[in-house]
Amino acid sequence: MPLHVTNLFLLTLTLHFTITYQHSHKNHIPITARLFLPDTPGSASQLPVAVYFHGVCFCSCSTTWFGFHPFLGDLSKASQSIVLSVDYRLAPENRLPMAYDDCFSSLEWLSNNASSQPWLKQADLSRVFLSGDSAGGNITHHVAIRAMRSNTRQVKIKGLMLIHPCFGSEKRTVKETAEGAARDVAMNDMFWGLSIPEGSNRDYFGCNFEMQDVSAAEWSEFQWL
Repeated sequence: MPLHVTNLFLLTLTLHFTITYQHSHKNHIPITARLFLPDTPGSASQLPVAVYFHGVCFCSCSTTWFGFHPFLGDLSKASQSIVLSVDYRLAPENRLPMAYDDCFSSLEWLSNNASSQPWLKQADLSRVFLSGDSAGGNITHHVAIRAMRSNTRQVKIKGLMLIHPCFGSEKRTVKETAEGAARDVAMNDMFWGLSIPEGSNRDYFGCNFEMQDVSAAEWSEFQWL
């Protein structure tokens, strides 16, 4: 059964922050996010932070969509955690790895602003969890690897929650070749074609994670996140 916690107070804010690309004319790219804060009357205890990346094939949707907003509000209240729901630039106008850049910037924003933002005074950045569904699950994976490599100041990733993550490859799976699967396979191929860099195929590292250059030592560390 879906979880609905409707009798608790929840504060939702829409945030605006920017990211800056080095060695690029594209400076100060605006990114928005929604922040869900559970009510903790009389308590100043630190709360874990869940950073959520929405799905829908890298091409559609936002934090404002009804399917995400109530779900993340319920999650914040039930888990007593601060939830940061991040928007990112969508394909095909902004192809991968743009979404990875935008979503990783949310961790940098947390690291740089937690001490100065009153809404984050209870945020425990030593307990940050990354999550997302579909394309958001894919983003979770790639943002986690980047966070592991960059050693983002203050933010410590404690766990990943991937919900039906979207990956693929040029090699077809058994289910993709099964009778009756052709329509869904064609639709997935279409969305990948709109999302990955022009001239790439489904073995692009963002689609096929086995193609990403990650050492055995890094994978070992990644598995313990």
